[in-house]
Amino acid sequence: MRVAVCDPEQQVLEQVAAWIRDMEFVSRCDTFSMLSKIIRAVELGGDYDIILMAVGWGQEYDGIDAAGRISQLDDRAKIIYMAYSARTDVQELFLSPANLSGFLTKPVNRSMLERNLKKAQATSQKPKDRRLEIKYKNEMATVLYEDIVYLESMGHLVMIHTERRDYHSYNRLERMLQTLPDYFLHCHKSYAVNMNYVRSLDKKRIILLNGKEIPISRARYNESRNRYLIYMDELLLAVKNRKAGDRKSGAEKL
Repeated sequence: MRVAVCDPEQQVLEQVAAWIRDMEFVSRCDTFSMLSKIIRAVELGGDYDIILMAVGWGQEYDGIDAAGRISQLDDRAKIIYMAYSARTDVQELFLSPANLSGFLTKPVNRSMLERNLKKAQATSQKPKDRRLEIKYKNEMATVLYEDIVYLESMGHLVMIHTERRDYHSYNRLERMLQTLPDYFLHCHKSYAVNMNYVRSLDKKRIILLNGKEIPISRARYNESRNRYLIYMDELLLAVKNRKAGDRKSGAEKL
């Protein structure tokens, strides 16, 4: 589980982060003393499961505003607010668009911190170990496999296209595909698509749900077609089994 701690007080940052890093279920904990930096990190794909956000920053733009912006960028990130008073902006906290998952009063109690984190972890909708690590120049980003629409090779550079934004990576498409799930289809030497975003396929192109057209090379057409048909059959079977299970569950309740 990946956690970010955001607070203008360095002492609070260091203490809370030290406790979190000692917890076995946490794989990474980053600290931010500026709101602009946590927002920038999420914009770059910093895929945090839980973000602890201080409410009071002594600025016009506070933690509630930042949490709302983060929620727009990543609506699955859980927010745990921190404040010196349990009555601080309580109405604003619950009216904010952020994914509110907990509240801690300062000074933070270690036991309450762990309980809040475990509660948020239990309800997290983010898949585990389903992230692509991307390095480009001096920036590091992560993106969930399921959010990738297609990949485009440009020599030694690969463009990773998502619905929200595009990422660059110094890599080879063939090498990157070795780390991706089998629902990514290598349909052309310069393109690979996530079959979850495919609307239709013919001999020359793949049309994505957003209308984007991706070329299919003649050499890869038969393999691409066969893999897509198998994928669709498996998807339809999974949906059929799920509906049958729902009907059985409903009958048992009756």
